[in-house]
Formats: sequence, structure tokens, C-alpha cells
Amino acid sequence: MIDGLTDPFIKDKVIDVLSNFPSEHILYSFSRQRLRVSTTPTGMMTLIRTLATRHIDIYYASLPQRAHHQSHIS
Repeated sequence: MIDGLTDPFIKDKVIDVLSNFPSEHILYSFSRQRLRVSTTPTGMMTLIRTLATRHIDIYYASLPQRAHHQSHIS
């Protein structure tokens, strides 16, 4: 969750970082004050560090919950 993501200036700043980000593969989408990113764990750490050094306030970053495979034993 990023502070001020509804502000066009902040959102533009985040898009600039994402578009110039030196990662092998990154997918992202915006929804209200959330930025959803899919990349490698190393890429995510670098992205968080880059956003923080560009004075973008990050409230928190979380991993998505994984779906557990259910198996039936008969």
C-alpha cells in the first residue's frame, strides 16, 4: 500500500520508476491505494528499495496468499 497513490503526481512518479525498473520481468496494476506487482523476490526487494529512495511512502508490502492444494484420501 502506497501513501498518496490517488494523487496524479505520486502515481506518475511510481509509473516512472516501474517503467524504468531494471528487472527481468515485472507486471503491475493499480487499484485505489494499492499497487499490485508480480516479479521475483529479489526484484520485489529492489523495487521497494527504489521506491523508498525516491521518497514514495510505502505503508506495507505483503505476499499474496497461496492456494493450498487439497487431496482426498479414500
